[in-house]
Amino acid sequence: MEIFVNDSGLPNTSIKNVSAKSTTLKINIASLPIEVALKDFIDYDKVAIVTRHSIRGDDTSASGPLTNLGKTAAENLGKKLKDIFGQRNGKFFATDTVRTKDTCNFINKGWNGNQSPTIDVSKNIISSSYFNVSGGWHDITTASKTEAIKNKVAEWKNLFYNEMPDGISWWVSHDSFLVPIVYNTDNFDPTRLKDLLKLSSDPWISPLTGIIIGIKNNYVRIRIVTGLETGF
Repeated sequence: MEIFVNDSGLPNTSIKNVSAKSTTLKINIASLPIEVALKDFIDYDKVAIVTRHSIRGDDTSASGPLTNLGKTAAENLGKKLKDIFGQRNGKFFATDTVRTKDTCNFINKGWNGNQSPTIDVSKNIISSSYFNVSGGWHDITTASKTEAIKNKVAEWKNLFYNEMPDGISWWVSHDSFLVPIVYNTDNFDPTRLKDLLKLSSDPWISPLTGIIIGIKNNYVRIRIVTGLETGF
């Protein structure tokens, strides 16, 4: 079961059951809201927002859709960005699944009033299998803390910088892709976070959570961010 604490504009419930497979608890100390973090990046030459898709149902196949809550969360995130930054016609990239593409669609609907942006699904650099980690929660979080994955994430970052287009871009992938990246970014310490919050297992990544990468005059800055008031 994934637990989502109410976000602005979402149904007025404190807990939303989405999946019977995992539990994500509210953790605000390891990430910044996307709309807050973006204020520090908005004037960079290149800005890439790389996140997990929005809230899905139990269907994890390529055709598995977002829930209605997931669509609302993505659209409301776009509306927050529009309120702060105005309309921004950025570029969208996603894996070739319904839930990642619809995340792009609903973010753009809220941000720019258009639910059908051009979405590039050809980029293997955000593939869910990019880091070759698989299995359940424990398997992926354990693998993400190894030196081998740490080195592979460092290699990925250098490759990704060259893929980033000018302006703002949004890249949507999956938890098996984002967990290794977040675990090896911004001095994130999953063991300390687990102990601090007295969690029974290492923290997992929530929907709409990931990183922002900004490049300005060859200076690179990265922050862990979330689009929901949950997770890390």
